[in-house]
Amino acid sequence: MDPDGRAVIVLNRSYGAGGMGHNAVMIGNDKDGWIFYSKDGPGVNTRIEFETFDDFIIYNSTVEYDYQYDRAAKLETIPADDKKMQIFADENYNLQYALEEKTDKKGNRKQNCADFVYDVLSQSDKIKIDKPKIHRGDRTIKGPYRWRPLAGKPVLRLLNIHFRNGEVPFPFDSYITYPDRQFENFINNNKDVNVDEHIIAY
Repeated sequence: MDPDGRAVIVLNRSYGAGGMGHNAVMIGNDKDGWIFYSKDGPGVNTRIEFETFDDFIIYNSTVEYDYQYDRAAKLETIPADDKKMQIFADENYNLQYALEEKTDKKGNRKQNCADFVYDVLSQSDKIKIDKPKIHRGDRTIKGPYRWRPLAGKPVLRLLNIHFRNGEVPFPFDSYITYPDRQFENFINNNKDVNVDEHIIAY
């Protein structure tokens, strides 16, 4: 992946969130630097600046496996769009986290990682991005996953099961934005996307 040109990069942890994935976004270039944004869960909103994309690759390879990204998709941008996306991301990356996007009674917006990526990239009218939802029967990538119970979610509490083999079907319809599918749609719906599925440096 050539990081020199001005661009937006969607990062994907394909095995995250029980195999449904986790997405983050980087904006910038190797001349002016990159800003990395990620919503990682309740109370964990991340913003990190990197001088080069290689610096991010090194960082990505030093964190625990559960927090690494294994895929990246780069799309070239223009300075005006970069500025709009960065301003929006700086103002909104610290919103509260929720699996399903919603606004509470006090008017506070809550969202997951893929909702945030959608909102950031939507600041450019040249980028195609969507919010595909997870439905009953949608299947994860292959691998062992552990569904972790969430407080106040009786249905999710039933999912505290360790799947040892194969793909795992999601057991019910939801309004959760599906990170892995969003990443794949981003690649398929935009021309000239540069995809790298080997961004972990060893």
